[in-house]
Amino acid sequence: MEQFRIKSAAHPEEEMLRAIGSNIRRERKLLRYSQESFAAEAGFHKSFIGSVERGEQRLTLESFYKLADALNLYMYELIPDTCIGSDELNTQCDEKLTGTS
Repeated sequence: MEQFRIKSAAHPEEEMLRAIGSNIRRERKLLRYSQESFAAEAGFHKSFIGSVERGEQRLTLESFYKLADALNLYMYELIPDTCIGSDELNTQCDEKLTGTS
């Protein structure tokens, strides 16, 4: 499965959201879902799906799971390879968890 890749590390969280959204859009289209029919399958409103696909919507684990499940995928299959093991992204996550930044 070819995935959207993160291009810059300037804003890795935003880039990751856009990459995940792009991957969700690609998979939705492969299954020939409209945004409306995909939203109904996943249990969301179509405007939510649009904002996710544009990378404008932060996802809870529950929402991410529902979207992946509606696509018959595991969540990790929608995460760009460049996000997994990204030192900068891991550092940002650590800072948020520990309250240091």
